[in-house]
Amino acid sequence: MIKLDVVIKRLNEQEYTALCERFTETGGDRLLDLLNCLREGWLNETEIPYHLGISKSAYYTLRSRLYDKVQDTLTSDSDGIKTELLKMVYRIPDLVYDTPVEIAVAILEKLEKDLIAHDLPHELRVVYNALKKLHFNTPKYFDYSQQYNKHLAYIVALDKSEDMVLNFQKTLGDYYLSRDKKLLELLHIIKMEMQNLSQLYQSHHLYVYKVIIDISFALYLPLPEAVEKDEPVEDMLSTMGKIIHQHPGDKTYQHLLLVYHFLSFEYYFSIGQTTKCVPFFNKVNDGLTSFLGNRLFTFSSKFLLSKLDFCELKLHETVIGLDSDLVRLSSPSVSDLSAYVNCTKYVVIVYFNRASYSEPITLLNKLINKVSFRNFVHSEIEIRLLLAYSYAMANKTNEALTVLRNVSRKVKEPELAKKYRNAFLFARMLSLFLLSKNRPLKKDDKLRQLKKEFSKLNKGSCKMLDHVKLNTIIIFHPKVRSRSRRSGLKA
Repeated sequence: MIKLDVVIKRLNEQEYTALCERFTETGGDRLLDLLNCLREGWLNETEIPYHLGISKSAYYTLRSRLYDKVQDTLTSDSDGIKTELLKMVYRIPDLVYDTPVEIAVAILEKLEKDLIAHDLPHELRVVYNALKKLHFNTPKYFDYSQQYNKHLAYIVALDKSEDMVLNFQKTLGDYYLSRDKKLLELLHIIKMEMQNLSQLYQSHHLYVYKVIIDISFALYLPLPEAVEKDEPVEDMLSTMGKIIHQHPGDKTYQHLLLVYHFLSFEYYFSIGQTTKCVPFFNKVNDGLTSFLGNRLFTFSSKFLLSKLDFCELKLHETVIGLDSDLVRLSSPSVSDLSAYVNCTKYVVIVYFNRASYSEPITLLNKLINKVSFRNFVHSEIEIRLLLAYSYAMANKTNEALTVLRNVSRKVKEPELAKKYRNAFLFARMLSLFLLSKNRPLKKDDKLRQLKKEFSKLNKGSCKMLDHVKLNTIIIFHPKVRSRSRRSGLKA
């Protein structure tokens, strides 16, 4: 252990004066006496306890307290402030090569405690590397070498956990486009790997990454047996929120705050606790430009679809609005396919709600022309049905029927026929609507029957067309179409 008296003797006058003033202001008379004894060196270890009038055990306790205070003074700029901690880490080479060993070790040991408290493993690795150099000829060299190696492994684990979250979110987006069971199995594997990794180290960063995956899995994926042993979602959200708020200087957590608000909104909205979800909705909606750009740690574009459902309940004080400029500014590239599709669907549905159909036709055709849906059959079917619906509502019967014939052929393929019976029924319903010129009563009855069958089947992982108003197809007579549009009938 570094000798305290050597550290104190090497303090410069400014540091020594700061300590004296601190003890005088706080009434630390004995700490001040011990500081002076060690600084002046006129008493030895045996004589100091008698001089202070305390027992040997009390003396060692007092020495330990004084050492902590000295460390606080030496690293006062880094006390609890992450920015200053990083500045101290940057100065470590100067400590190693240009500072007396005793002073350097005292500073590094204090820095070690602060970095552990802030869970900064990359910086801790630098500290342990310096400490093992300073203890090269002592038994502590082995201990610090072990700590250094441990933190190297932890850094690798932390980087790997971030990659797992990114991979999970990308795969989740691909699953939403395809509803492929193989991707569902892959998502389960990622979840289990993250669970195992998080158990190797005590780290709040690893915990936060783990619960992002666990909560997303519970909210969005139809595999309830995979989450049976997880913490309740509400408990995970509570702990995640506390961790983020306890580390306001953490840059990563600053960006994850909106992720926390988003997951909280999605959870409370999914269980029908609308009062609780409103504040979280407002926070995400207010920061929507930033949030839509944060596609690394969450399925952010899903918020746009949830927003449509939320505003249909008229819980939000403002009208949903088109937000076209906002979505265009935040619109992802085609390479981020799930976000691109969801942003397009959001704008299309908002146009539908305004009984405006020419813009959706343009947007959906652009999407179909720019994107290959070869591995995403589910989204291809839904997008083409939305296009057919847009054509139908815009009185472009031939174009609508052409699209519907293509979709019908697609969903009749053997591997898709049973899975996408809902899509086939919607195509039939829309075709019947288009081909009914005089709309006799029996045709209306048939449409209502198809609607009933569609609503019954349109559930589970292959659910689609959530925001299309089916009543439009049933009661929207061609003869009164223009009158209905003037009256503000929503699509």
